[in-house]
Amino acid sequence: MTGWNADTAAGPLGSGTVTLVEGTSFCISSANGDMYPEYPHGVFFQDTRILSRWSMTINGQPLESLAATMKEPYRALFAGRVPRSDGYADTPLIVERLREVGSGILEEITIRNYSADPAECMIALAVESDFADLFEVKGFPRAWSSTQGTDLG
Repeated sequence: MTGWNADTAAGPLGSGTVTLVEGTSFCISSANGDMYPEYPHGVFFQDTRILSRWSMTINGQPLESLAATMKEPYRALFAGRVPRSDGYADTPLIVERLREVGSGILEEITIRNYSADPAECMIALAVESDFADLFEVKGFPRAWSSTQGTDLG
């Protein structure tokens, strides 16, 4: 069986892709920690994608990636900021997502407000699963064989 590598990956993974690995589990996400089914992103266990979407918005806005740091092969810290609705570049809201992958996914989310003023936040996490085979995600259709009409005697 061919492994997932630079030669066999399906198309572009997206800018700043982060991959976490633990045993037969792995997770591929964008630089801000989100995973989208239209990319070969997700949480995989034994060559099956168990999560195809894992995306967070705050006040209806996706997070702007600041940094993604690998702590261990199975753990990463994603730092992002919440874009302001008034168009200004500075924002007092910083989000940290500490993620671990293993027999599933564990994510600890911390939102920090660096302003003296209180901030109201509406946090939404979108989660989807498609249980797609690894090769389907990579863009290769599943090959089925049939033994109809075969005489085994």
